[in-house]
Amino acid sequence: MAKKNESTAVVAQVVGVQEQMPDWMKKGNQGSETVTSKDMVLPRVDVLQALSPQIKKSDPNYIDGAEQGQIFNTVTGEIYGGEVTFIPVIFRKEWTLWKLRSAGGGFVGAFPTEADANAAMSQTQNPPDFEVVESHQHFCMLLTDHGPEEAVFSMTKSKLKVSRALNTLAQIAGVDRFGKAYRMVAVEASGDKGDYWTFKVHPAGYVSKELYERGQNLCDMIKAGAADVDRRDENAPVAAAEL
Repeated sequence: MAKKNESTAVVAQVVGVQEQMPDWMKKGNQGSETVTSKDMVLPRVDVLQALSPQIKKSDPNYIDGAEQGQIFNTVTGEIYGGEVTFIPVIFRKEWTLWKLRSAGGGFVGAFPTEADANAAMSQTQNPPDFEVVESHQHFCMLLTDHGPEEAVFSMTKSKLKVSRALNTLAQIAGVDRFGKAYRMVAVEASGDKGDYWTFKVHPAGYVSKELYERGQNLCDMIKAGAADVDRRDENAPVAAAEL
């Protein structure tokens, strides 16, 4: 199970506000009737690096208690610690176009083929300032202490090895992708650019019928285009997917 660690902005107590839903309040959607899938994103789950803005106290994206090697949520700022249990739901390969950090950094777009991404890069004012990156999106459900949460593991470059390992485990399981749970553990590694943090995946067992059905529903939603990845670059540990 994941350990919850909220940012200082969330932890602060406000008069008239409590963390748990009161008994008198009922679940509903009033006030959000016009919200569509285009108005929402699925948060990414990533591991904090030594240069991540979330661990720098002077940075606006700082998360209280954040340290390198911890797994965190890009939207809520929640820290899960060194590992998280999850159920993979659907896999999508795409090619993303990034502006290099040396040129200012930033996410430009996602494309279904490498050729499409290269074509988009060629239409920029200065193509050498950009890079096409093979990206693997693993839509999943995190099994946290406060219930299942929909999220995405976005894996590029050094994490592609982890992505392929997860795909292999899911294939040899012999059941639907969302029929088994796995543990994603943060591990330290070394590369040409120095030490960094990545993931290692381990099987955790088969899921309950309730979680299986929830995974199937999420899979159907994603296939229908009703959910996509949080693309906001300002919260990414490494702006231009350079690891």
